[in-house]
Amino acid sequence: MVLENGEWHSFRLPKSSHSYDGAHGWNIEWPRIREIGEEDLLMTMHGMFWRFPKDFSPHSSAGIAQATMNLMRIWCSGKTMTRRASAA
Repeated sequence: MVLENGEWHSFRLPKSSHSYDGAHGWNIEWPRIREIGEEDLLMTMHGMFWRFPKDFSPHSSAGIAQATMNLMRIWCSGKTMTRRASAA
């Protein structure tokens, strides 16, 4: 969901796993969007990584693309650090 000028706009992405669904039916997981020192931002949602364009808006929603799975990328001290997410 994106709020722009007091109006909500909804967008759907595929899920990588149903293990993020609550048994109670409420899905309260919000995407996490981070700067990683590249042209696009990195978004995580339901265990999947996405390239997220910095100029995203309800009127310019193209450009979201799957980045990678099972890797954790962290922006640290001017560098992108990648490690395998073995705890998942």
